[in-house]
Amino acid sequence: MLVPVTIGCAFAADLTLRMLPHDLFSFRAWEATRTPGEDAPFIRNHRYHSDRTYGNLAAVGNLRAFRQYRSVTFTTDELGYANAPDLARRGGAAAIVFGSSFAAGSELGDDSTLAAQLARQTGRTVYNAGGGDPNFAEIRWLARRLVAPGGLVILEYPERGDVPFITPVHVTHRTARCREVIAPRLTGVCSVLGWLARHAAVSPLQILAQRGLKLLQDDRWLPNPYAGTVLQARLRDGQGMLFLAQERVAFHLAAPDAPAVRYVRWLDRKLGRENFRVLVVLVPRKYTVYAPLLDPPDPGPDQSAPYLDRVEQGLRAAGIPVVNLTARFRAAATAALGRGGAGGGSIYFPDDTHWNAAGAALAARDIARTWGGLEP
Repeated sequence: MLVPVTIGCAFAADLTLRMLPHDLFSFRAWEATRTPGEDAPFIRNHRYHSDRTYGNLAAVGNLRAFRQYRSVTFTTDELGYANAPDLARRGGAAAIVFGSSFAAGSELGDDSTLAAQLARQTGRTVYNAGGGDPNFAEIRWLARRLVAPGGLVILEYPERGDVPFITPVHVTHRTARCREVIAPRLTGVCSVLGWLARHAAVSPLQILAQRGLKLLQDDRWLPNPYAGTVLQARLRDGQGMLFLAQERVAFHLAAPDAPAVRYVRWLDRKLGRENFRVLVVLVPRKYTVYAPLLDPPDPGPDQSAPYLDRVEQGLRAAGIPVVNLTARFRAAATAALGRGGAGGGSIYFPDDTHWNAAGAALAARDIARTWGGLEP
């Protein structure tokens, strides 16, 4: 009798907890607000706040001692992107930023995203459309709706990032397909189905159980099976730094630059016909920036910086303006050695794969400088 009752109670608890907001069970905004398979990358009109956010590397590797807690507020607009609530309604932006989680800035908070800092530095309206995986039709739709004619489309491209298929066909997401099947006047049904799918995919009870187990998997009570996914290293000044282990492997492997160059050239031609200009921002991986500064330094060969250089050269040959942050970030990381403190003067979070506010600010300055040079 005890076993069926226990199973029933666990089932009821799991079902009840799935109805609650993901904010209550997430250690950072990315997990709490993501909407995979829906129209936008994040929950619409949502405000996430936590005073105990920490890095994804400390979480992935189950390295509690490396956590650096910080306060983050992450707000989304009516379209499901990380902007002030009224920005989408205003329209007429001077630029729009597309890109990865670096551009989205969920680790940084509202005032420190790349788009927010670029807007402050230039005095112009910059819309943040980062964090998704848009195809050309979605990029065009957002640019037409939000950007003034002749405006700038900024593409943040992370090192060795996946390149979308070259196709003008609009490949719809799950929610959009639902609207097409059910009928436009019943779009509320599709939103409800999206909510149900999102909550059905996440089990807070499982999350809580895993956290309890991970407390024991600390290499004292039980072995830590996750530690191998993360590289624990030190810089020359003694500062501890975490990296994805696979980034060190990729650092030594050559990668073809042609797919990225070919896609951006194609996208530039398509957007040029829409009276938009394209500017590409190449963002190096964290290990690429800090490999020369490790103690001991990575012996090489360095295949990452040459890869980004080749992408830059291929795009410049097509007349596409590029901001390659590799050299600038390496110089800034070198200059920051020895500053001390939690994270010192680093430009990436020590416990996360992403840049911090200082790194995003440095990127925004370089973008603003290049943008200014594009003016007629």
